[in-house]
Amino acid sequence: MKREDSSKTSLTKKDISDTFNEFFGKQIEPRFDKIDKKLEENDRKFNDLLINFDQIYNRLDRLETEYFTITAGLQRVEKQSVGIEEKLDWVKFN
Repeated sequence: MKREDSSKTSLTKKDISDTFNEFFGKQIEPRFDKIDKKLEENDRKFNDLLINFDQIYNRLDRLETEYFTITAGLQRVEKQSVGIEEKLDWVKFN
């Protein structure tokens, strides 16, 4: 029986490491680059949404303030009109 030379068929740690590094560089790393670009794009879109929501909340705050101001003004007008009606009724009956 012929015995093969074990040094010709055995893989070294360097061979395995080189093969893994080559595989990683050609197959895995480019996919991570694509994922990173997609994440950055999604982050920009999310930040744009947050900015838009902040603008909407600011506008709603202003509208709410205007609503309360108008409501308070109408209540004052209603009180004044009731007072004027009472005075007119008093004048009418006297």
